[in-house]
Amino acid sequence: MRHQVLDDAIEVDQAKRRMLNCHWRENMLFFKNLMVLKLKETKVLVRNIHEEIGHFSEKRTLAKIKKRFFWHDIIETMKMVVKQSQRCQLAKNSRSIRLSVE
Repeated sequence: MRHQVLDDAIEVDQAKRRMLNCHWRENMLFFKNLMVLKLKETKVLVRNIHEEIGHFSEKRTLAKIKKRFFWHDIIETMKMVVKQSQRCQLAKNSRSIRLSVE
């Protein structure tokens, strides 16, 4: 019981500190000056940014997103969207076929 109370107190303290980094601007939530997106908006945003930068790597896509946006599971969302990109999959498959032929 005592450990649970201590864990709860630590969790409350951590939540309070995170909230200090949040603010509202024009009906949008920001965390450390990064716009917090609704989960339903994240996949579309990642897809658009990935296409905008020319279907480059996950690393470049993530770097561009992290400059302006924040949401929980940002890395997992980005990896899933890039993995589902047909253009990227075709390019990846053609590279692996060329390497196996050489």
